[in-house]
Amino acid sequence: MERFLERSGRSPGAAGLAVIAIDLPPFGWSDRDPSARYDRITQAERLSAILGVLGKPAVVVGHSFGRGSHRVGTASPGAGSGLVLVDAALGELDPKTEAPVAKVMRAEPVAQLATSAIVTNPNALEPFLRSLIERKEQAHRWIPVLREPMLREGSTSAYAAWLPNLLTKQDGALSRRSATLSAIKIPVALIWGTRTRSRRSRKASALRHSPVHDL
Repeated sequence: MERFLERSGRSPGAAGLAVIAIDLPPFGWSDRDPSARYDRITQAERLSAILGVLGKPAVVVGHSFGRGSHRVGTASPGAGSGLVLVDAALGELDPKTEAPVAKVMRAEPVAQLATSAIVTNPNALEPFLRSLIERKEQAHRWIPVLREPMLREGSTSAYAAWLPNLLTKQDGALSRRSATLSAIKIPVALIWGTRTRSRRSRKASALRHSPVHDL
């Protein structure tokens, strides 16, 4: 977290804010789950447990794949005082069928191959990251930060176990239901890049009381 703040040139502490960066498994330096439970529901339960330890409401910020943090607002409405979703990969709402690619990735050898070829492969990581962001020139500076925890033993296996949870549409999470999102009571702000405008309309309408900010 310190590296990201240093490189961004921003200091939340200077604004009087206390920032707690949650290192959710399987990424980063936290212990991996022996049972490989990395679905939306379990990750949100981990977030809720941390908020419970804090003992007071906090504003929860989720970015990209951290979009599961918005389940805190659906399953634990008293845990947070606000929710900010930055370029969140919310996924399809009210899905009727499972994503075919998720079915394929549940085969462990296939998930292992995909992960080792694209994510933990040092030669492929930067092109992969560039494909995900608009400002391509920014990719290179973040590679050392992303690569460091990948050097831990078992990273490819852990990431491969997480991968189907990224791609699935049928995980039983309340945060996939538009009616549930519409019922969130705490303040929610959505921040998206202008390039994602066409893909976000239904998701934003589900959180219809939430301000949407373009960057």
